[in-house]
Amino acid sequence: MLKSLFIMDETGLVIIEKHWRGITSRNVCDNFWRDVLSYPCYEDVPTVKQYGRLYVVQVYRSGVFFAAILEREVGPRAPLIVSRRVTVNHSPFAPCRCLPAILV
Repeated sequence: MLKSLFIMDETGLVIIEKHWRGITSRNVCDNFWRDVLSYPCYEDVPTVKQYGRLYVVQVYRSGVFFAAILEREVGPRAPLIVSRRVTVNHSPFAPCRCLPAILV
């Protein structure tokens, strides 16, 4: 079901990428980021977008975009499941403002 996962910061830079079923080109991320910039606020970006034959399910939390790449349509609950599984924890003991610990 899940082909790839890209984790991007607020500038569109890919921080982490993970591929499970073949390698997905970063062109999908470029197309996704162009669409993100067309919205006035990051929270306004739709959860599911289609680019060619790939679907991107995105979650924006704490300044980080989680973009899950799917090859086929899924049920309407799938984006909700991805959204609920992504949690971002901030350490209260961190001496500086660093990238939060990401749990998937």
